[in-house]
Amino acid sequence: MNPAVDNEFQQWLSQINQVCGNFTGRLLTERYTGVLDTHFAKGLKLSTVTTSGVNLSRTWQEVKGSDDAWFYTVFQLSGQAIMEQDERQVQIGAGDITLLDASRPCFALLAGVF
Repeated sequence: MNPAVDNEFQQWLSQINQVCGNFTGRLLTERYTGVLDTHFAKGLKLSTVTTSGVNLSRTWQEVKGSDDAWFYTVFQLSGQAIMEQDERQVQIGAGDITLLDASRPCFALLAGVF
């Protein structure tokens, strides 16, 4: 893996961890996309994660290191992703919405279009 790409990915993953809670991540390709935008509206935090070519996951280790008594609401705006939690897996596409319990491990394959 290109060290410059890996460094850029690690910086992006660090931003994800600061804003969204603890995650581990793995690059799937050097041609990944990683952008994070955060907005606040009347006490509601909205983080828009634009990404492809990565795996993001929360293992029990990441969950234990967090105080995450909430849900992640995933709005898939374009492309496709695979979300997994509690041995349940779903492929979502543009226009789909899913919830992930932040207090439990989860896995997201954000590879773009399958």
